[in-house]
Amino acid sequence: MPTNTILIDTHVLIWYLTKSPKLSDKALHAIENSVEPVCLSTITLVELVYLIDRRKLVPEFMQRVLQQIDDALFTLVPVDIHVVNALSKIPRNTVPDMPDRIIAATSAALGISVVTCDSKIRSADIQTIW
Repeated sequence: MPTNTILIDTHVLIWYLTKSPKLSDKALHAIENSVEPVCLSTITLVELVYLIDRRKLVPEFMQRVLQQIDDALFTLVPVDIHVVNALSKIPRNTVPDMPDRIIAATSAALGISVVTCDSKIRSADIQTIW
């Protein structure tokens, strides 16, 4: 994976696509100025399904995300053995939520920054942008 890209977490993805004012200026700048497609962990898609099931998002949101992947704005990063191995670098007492740990571990495994507002992820020993 190129080092001149970023990974974004689920909240950032939602806020970016809905043009939410909750997205920080620094986060927006990082996304809009990424040289390579912005990375999404596959766990983010799982979280989107969960949010759609709970009616926190409309089903069309997933279609929009998948279209952005097809259009190469985003690229999917699988939860592979490198991410699994990197989980040990993200202490459970620092980042207790498993999807968040997977996103943080993905950042660590790829050696790229993760764009996140999550204070727990930001307190892990990884590169973050917010």
